[in-house]
Amino acid sequence: DNAGPIKTLRAAESADTMAYRASLLVKPIDKVQLLLRHDYTREGGTGYQGSNFYPALSHGFLPEEVPNPRSVVYRGPQGSQDLTHWGVNGDLTIDLGPVLIGYLGSYRNLDFSSTSAGNIGVDFPGNTYGSLDDWSTSYWHTTSKSVVQELRLYSPDTSNFRWTAGGFFFNEDQTAFLGETADNSNSYAGTEYNMPSVKGRSFAGFADATYDFLEWLRGTAGIRVTQESKDRDGIGNVY
Repeated sequence: DNAGPIKTLRAAESADTMAYRASLLVKPIDKVQLLLRHDYTREGGTGYQGSNFYPALSHGFLPEEVPNPRSVVYRGPQGSQDLTHWGVNGDLTIDLGPVLIGYLGSYRNLDFSSTSAGNIGVDFPGNTYGSLDDWSTSYWHTTSKSVVQELRLYSPDTSNFRWTAGGFFFNEDQTAFLGETADNSNSYAGTEYNMPSVKGRSFAGFADATYDFLEWLRGTAGIRVTQESKDRDGIGNVY
């Protein structure tokens, strides 16, 4: 709730969300099956922010003496957020009898941005609000584009000797920006934390096998080799 005198500001944690998920199963022949999925989420609203008990505590109030911890005095910019997140993925299975082939692949895309609302703190008896002319805030914008793929060869579950062999691949490109402005200050205007290029990659090969010696005794062995890397370009500045 906005307990301050600037009634045009909407309080934090107001949500406006739309999402859906769709699936399609295709079986052109008995031995081939393909499952396709698509999901999409769009979320707006006023973003998320804490209540801020510091002003009430500094005036001698105990936390339990604050009438409503969700009643907050807002000032400055309108808090907001904008999230778009979607992805597609496929699961392909081919049955060749003694050997099955499985492929998993997906692509995901994320774009998130937010502007933090100005927050004087929770409302309390005798609150005089202080200065309302303060536009200090923070801005956050991050994106992510990722691809995941896995190819497997494996035996049917009905065999006494069951095995799997395959490879895995992951690649993600991210960007991240966090900026902060400080109003009513001397010489200090804010900070910038900017990472325009963050890359993550992973390659892996794996194999495992299980053998049923007896009805109550089995043995399993496996190996996985993974190579991962992550690098980023960016700089953080203080102005």
